[in-house]
Amino acid sequence: DKSIGMMSRILNKPHGGSGSTKAMALLRRTTPLFSVLWLAVVALHLSHRPDSSINMRGSTDNKIHLVYASDDKEIPGVEVSIRSVLCHASEPVEIHYVGESPLTSLPQVHYHNLTEVAKQFNIEQFTNPYARTKTFELGLNSNPANYVRFIIDSLLPHAKKAMWIDVDTVVKCDVVGMFRQALSETNYVIAAVPVHRKPMGVNGKVLKSKQFRNLNISFNAGVYVVDLERWRAQHMTRQIRKLTLKNAKKTMYKYGSQPPLVLTIGDQFEHLSWEWNAKADHLDRSAEEPPFKQDACLVHWSGTSKPWDEGGIHTDLWNEPCPAKQEETLSTP
Repeated sequence: DKSIGMMSRILNKPHGGSGSTKAMALLRRTTPLFSVLWLAVVALHLSHRPDSSINMRGSTDNKIHLVYASDDKEIPGVEVSIRSVLCHASEPVEIHYVGESPLTSLPQVHYHNLTEVAKQFNIEQFTNPYARTKTFELGLNSNPANYVRFIIDSLLPHAKKAMWIDVDTVVKCDVVGMFRQALSETNYVIAAVPVHRKPMGVNGKVLKSKQFRNLNISFNAGVYVVDLERWRAQHMTRQIRKLTLKNAKKTMYKYGSQPPLVLTIGDQFEHLSWEWNAKADHLDRSAEEPPFKQDACLVHWSGTSKPWDEGGIHTDLWNEPCPAKQEETLSTP
């Protein structure tokens, strides 16, 4: 015990100084068995040093994290979407909601105050100061909830992986299997449903530039799985912030969160099957080609027509997102 205490005192001294010299002298004087003990203590000490190359952060958090964000006006959408996730999930899921008010009907959801989050992570720097069109108000372009997706890595500092879901969605399948499988066999940062065309809402000159001229694929940023460890390692938030600040000075795109994420990721993303982001206004348009309503795992009302508004489409999916037998259990923490 006295010897181990001596090693601990030596280890607390700066590496490369007198502490290292004493440590080596001690090691030369010890028996082989004591040397093994000494090396074990050194390894344990180094693994806990702040500047260690061994990254212990979040290494044990394999939970299924889902993230939503909205203002109070979209709470009807948030609650239905979350209930649809919970009633189909085969394992516990951790759901995080960043909003103006807590979801009192879903006490098991982790609440984060939107105003505080926006201030803490400088979300204003991501917003687009320009309106989408001359007759269209800023709307989503200035709504901080729309940009929470860019700081999930900081919002959930110990999480290894997360899924972003827009509030205008209904989930009809178990997210667990898809979440576990996504990004498990590739080195991409994001997994999303591909859109086989150039990114929308981006300035034509930007798309013709050398950097983006060959970018002929995109994805909808409303639903995706993200490997947060890779996101952090590649400094994705910093890259996106740099792009949004550049756009604030000279218009590169007219939409909100979609263009900066798509332009930063490019074509380097894992492709999810269409079932995990089926646009509501595309369902059953053809009797011979998908997307078919009965096959969709996640339905996304990504247009201006929302199912909670009068005249919404596919309201049957919205009004009955859960099997009746499971609905009654959803309010239990």
